[in-house]
Amino acid sequence: MKNLPKIFFAVFLICFQFSALSAQDNECACCKPEFQQFSFWEGDWEVFGYDGTKQGTNKVVFLQDKCVLQENWNGLTTNDAGTSYNFYNTEKKQWQQVWVSNKGYVLELRGNYIDSSMVLKSGLVKDFNGNSVINRVTWTKQSNGDLKQVWQVSSDNEKTWTYQFYGIYKRKQMINENDTIIHLSNMKKVTGIGGIFFKCKNSNAMKDWYKTHLGLDTDQYGTNFEWRQGADSTKYGFTQWSPFAEKTTYFEPSTKEFMINYRVDNLELLVEELKKEGVTIVDKIEVFEYGKFVHILDLEGNKIELWEPNDIEYNKIVSGRTK
Repeated sequence: MKNLPKIFFAVFLICFQFSALSAQDNECACCKPEFQQFSFWEGDWEVFGYDGTKQGTNKVVFLQDKCVLQENWNGLTTNDAGTSYNFYNTEKKQWQQVWVSNKGYVLELRGNYIDSSMVLKSGLVKDFNGNSVINRVTWTKQSNGDLKQVWQVSSDNEKTWTYQFYGIYKRKQMINENDTIIHLSNMKKVTGIGGIFFKCKNSNAMKDWYKTHLGLDTDQYGTNFEWRQGADSTKYGFTQWSPFAEKTTYFEPSTKEFMINYRVDNLELLVEELKKEGVTIVDKIEVFEYGKFVHILDLEGNKIELWEPNDIEYNKIVSGRTK
């Protein structure tokens, strides 16, 4: 009887340890925030192209206690189907995808959740035609509950990108006869003025004059008018004002004394549409950290600069800033 308290304590300790281990076993290891960054892709979807035509269906489900996100894609032809497995690698602190098509094509992607988008890239691999390319796929949740997926490839070490796929996902239960699919021709192409550039005899004297008399905060390029975006007042936007030397070649082939920069939402898709419409594209799209640029000519030969801005990066490099 004297040993009863000791026996009771030992039994209690064993029960406590067993209970603690059971609680650990029941813990949802993949319910942590980093494992759920891609959860916005989960669902039963119908997928449409930028022109509104249906591209296929995609059912995306969680497996293995929410540790794996499985994609089940079915296109409109028997040659267009496949499955991917997506998971967060805790050791490497990144997302990984392994895609296998119904024709045996395998693609491995890696990346992270960046600025409200999942961005995954491959290394240098062979495409369907045997060309060496880098793949980049971006998934972005839309404000109306839809999802946008863009697949791009680069054959010049990420200097330029071309579209392989552009899809707008709509949940099946939300699609009805009254739904309207937005065509690119009806989309808002230009979102604002990105810059005003003009020639003058003495660009430095011109900047000084505007600084002295009109209060512009100028730097070597001119100034940037800072404003807030209407859809999200926490985000900055910029319009650049820049005087150029009288003999600048930057406005060529136009002979005019000015050039306007327009901000756009999706430069690659817009350029594709402009080409179909017979608009003169002066050069190739250039990609910088602060945005993408290309130049076109309007009806009277005025050179226009189109800019798909990355305002977060642009905000980091702006010095001359007029508020």
